[in-house]
Amino acid sequence: MRCCFFCGEDNEVVLEDHHIIPRSLQERLGIVDNRTITLCRNCHKKLHYVLDPLIKIICDLLEKKKIEIREEKTSERRRIIDSKRIEMRAKILDVLGNSELYCMPLEKLAEETKLSLDVLNRIVDELVELGAVSRTTSIYGNVSMVCLYITARVDDPNRIPRKILDTYLKVKEYIFFVEKFVDNVVPRDLIEKAITHVRGYRKDTIRNWLSNFIKYGLIKPTNSDYFLIV
Repeated sequence: MRCCFFCGEDNEVVLEDHHIIPRSLQERLGIVDNRTITLCRNCHKKLHYVLDPLIKIICDLLEKKKIEIREEKTSERRRIIDSKRIEMRAKILDVLGNSELYCMPLEKLAEETKLSLDVLNRIVDELVELGAVSRTTSIYGNVSMVCLYITARVDDPNRIPRKILDTYLKVKEYIFFVEKFVDNVVPRDLIEKAITHVRGYRKDTIRNWLSNFIKYGLIKPTNSDYFLIV
């Protein structure tokens, strides 16, 4: 015979089922528990009057804890991703820094760093935003090149305008790979020929590029007819 768990009331009209673990708490815990006890309507109301505020506190604490755990996991994932990203950036800069011209075709850079082209492109984009590298096109054709902004013996790499550095790298590429010149002390007429090939034929244009290369420490005159390529 059913009766109220607390007061013993056995009038079937006023008897109700009460979930031992309230349904609102079950939803928060992600469980299903259909166990119930029998209570009369009066005792049921009193129990909810006492339990509901406590359940709300418990649910709020559970939600807060879930948020904290989620944030910790997100933070840890970000830390791992950032750590890998920094490692990949360092690897790219290291490979470029050890290359002969401080620049390299994108495909070759992917091979050297053992990164996929998709990943490499994303990291290179970040390095471009940071001002550490630039993208340009090789004078050999439409070959995508990645160029390092920091070059040996240049005190302040950030002061070199992008256009000047890109032009210098193409001039250097022309001298050493197209003309196959093997010495770092290069005749003036060969540098002028390289500038003409890369930028144009006007004498004032050639003079301006030479002046800019000297200004930013990219080439150094040894006498009137020769320059030291940095």
